[in-house]
Amino acid sequence: MSSHFLDSDPRILTQSTPFFTAITLVSCTLQTTTLSTLKSESGTSPVRPQPYAHFLRNLISPFPSLVNINVKGVWFGCKYAIEAMRKNPGGSKGSIINTASFVALMGAATPQLAYTASKGAVLAMTRELAMVHAREGIRINSLCP
Repeated sequence: MSSHFLDSDPRILTQSTPFFTAITLVSCTLQTTTLSTLKSESGTSPVRPQPYAHFLRNLISPFPSLVNINVKGVWFGCKYAIEAMRKNPGGSKGSIINTASFVALMGAATPQLAYTASKGAVLAMTRELAMVHAREGIRINSLCP
């Protein structure tokens, strides 16, 4: 798979929902080739960090939008990539690389609780998917920059 599908498809760049992005990415790729690699870098965070007191007053405010992008975007990308990779011939079917964050492992010095929780979910989901699909020859890893 060439990386131009990730970078230049206008249908991906102009849509804002993670569901559409994940589905379009995989469907565009499968129209021309088999899928051997998926690198997901779904991620957003609040425009400016919120003081911790904001979290105590309003737990939910940024959480749904961050989960929709950071977690569900990766979830749907993996879902459709795994379905496509299962069809690949041979023993090694493909590789998925999900980008989490170092905050998933150690937390953050500035209050960004929703972002940290969403990236922790990406890391945990990646570990689980790796265990489930290892026997199928699909490698799934996470980076935590």
